[in-house]
Amino acid sequence: PILIAQVDPGFEISAARWLANGDELAWSVRSTSGGSSTVYVGAADGSELANPRKQMTGNGPAEYIAVLLADGRLVARGADDRLYALSTTAASPPVVLTPAGFIADPLGANPDGTRLAVVLRTTWQDERQLVSVSTDGSDADKPTKLAPAPVTKLAAIFSRDGTAVAWTAQAPDGRTAAFY
Repeated sequence: PILIAQVDPGFEISAARWLANGDELAWSVRSTSGGSSTVYVGAADGSELANPRKQMTGNGPAEYIAVLLADGRLVARGADDRLYALSTTAASPPVVLTPAGFIADPLGANPDGTRLAVVLRTTWQDERQLVSVSTDGSDADKPTKLAPAPVTKLAAIFSRDGTAVAWTAQAPDGRTAAFY
């Protein structure tokens, strides 16, 4: 086995994922006593063990790996609860994907990685909105609503060709339905 990441006692590594290039992995590090996580990227051959690259959003460290995109970028949530597309190889700035004022939870990307299905909410127990956003950030402040009304629970998936989203939702009255 090749050692690619190591943390001191009191911290843990989680959510290790291969990046699209197959030469790097991304992972989250968090204190065992709780708090925010930080996302790092390093070479799969272990050559960056002593100095993995911390992934930054516009307002600080990326907190968790949300989605890996087909073009090699990763989507991570920042401390402001917005989603960001991050390049792990280029020195390009993070791209904001979701509007301010919401907690954003990604459900998945279409196959070519150009759109994300995202749940937006204002509190942890709030009703959720199902939206789609472009991974180039062009509609971050005005995402496309996919569900006509807020719901309490959501699950969604893109079609194989990436042109449609199917989702199931549980309404506040307890009924569950599937949509396309």
